Amino acid sequence: MSPDSYLIKLNIFDIFATLFPGAIFSTATVIPIYGLEIIENSSALLIGLFVLYSYLIGQVFQISSGRVFKNISGEQMFIDVIDSDNKSGLQKSFYNNLRSNFDGNIQSEKDFSNAYKHTLLENDKNNLKRSRRVQAIFMSLRSISLVFTVLSVYYFVLFVKYGSWDIWASKLVIIFLMGLSTCLSPIFYFRSRSRIEEFLSYLLIEYNSNFD
Repeated sequence: MSPDSYLIKLNIFDIFATLFPGAIFSTATVIPIYGLEIIENSSALLIGLFVLYSYLIGQVFQISSGRVFKNISGEQMFIDVIDSDNKSGLQKSFYNNLRSNFDGNIQSEKDFSNAYKHTLLENDKNNLKRSRRVQAIFMSLRSISLVFTVLSVYYFVLFVKYGSWDIWASKLVIIFLMGLSTCLSPIFYFRSRSRIEEFLSYLLIEYNSNFD
């Protein structure tokens, strides 16, 4: 993450990768318990607290999803590419440019990690943001996949806890939400995997454009 990402401001990376998944989780856990009345009776303070909570919980899902879905990692895919003996033309060009501009060896795991951060920072410095936007999308999709996985468990717990409800309509709603969450989780997972390759391509292309 670039230094600017640590500033207290909402940019596209924050919205897609952090705030949006957090807002989905917050809404999906609150509405089944308190109903739509909480939206109708919301105040500016409540909305502000909702946004803050969604952002914080989104950070948790962003970090957790990176650890749970280790095969959907921009850094790991980056390392696999530059450490491969079968590089494409684009990858060879990038690797040569990286070695000429990166101040350090590229041998150990720490070197690879530093090279990845260096590439992101160089693209940010030159205002090359396409790869960042795609990165935000795939990280958002990855986080949302984990959100729906957690929600499916959450709804199951709700159903068991309130299994003595007399109103079958409420039970059916919980069953529907549980089934929907279970179905959506793998959909967002595979969408995330498809976008990560696009992210890596733009990352290398943008870095190479600094040497044109």
